[in-house]
Amino acid sequence: MAREDRRKVLIRAQLCAGGPQIDVCIRDVSSRGLLAQASQPPPRGTYVELFHGSAEVVGRVVWRKDRRFGVQSRERINVAALIAGLPATAPPRRSAAARRATARAGAGGLRSGAMEYAALAAFVLALVAMLGMAAFETLSRPVANISAKLGR
Repeated sequence: MAREDRRKVLIRAQLCAGGPQIDVCIRDVSSRGLLAQASQPPPRGTYVELFHGSAEVVGRVVWRKDRRFGVQSRERINVAALIAGLPATAPPRRSAAARRATARAGAGGLRSGAMEYAALAAFVLALVAMLGMAAFETLSRPVANISAKLGR
């Protein structure tokens, strides 16, 4: 299979790989990926986001050598738009079933958050009850001793 033509460019961009953003230079680009250069390139297999203007490319580092690395993009890249700093990939089209599934997942997230809160509240109440009983026992011993010595 022939390799897709690449367009040589020199684009300053920012890269985010799960930590702080770093400056990178995009050296060439095709509709499926790009070659970038950075002082500390991410390791192979890392998922990255590259930003240039309002353009964003999401992909995975597929190779790395010295300061250069290759990124295979998740979506096709509009090369002209990336160069211009415009949105370089079209958002994926979502079916009605996918939108409904996302809505259900959001509702499930609310329920799981409420359950987590209820479990935490029950734990805190149990802890407070145990501390209260320990304090009562600790303070009741001296009072019982004093009452016994007073003859009650």
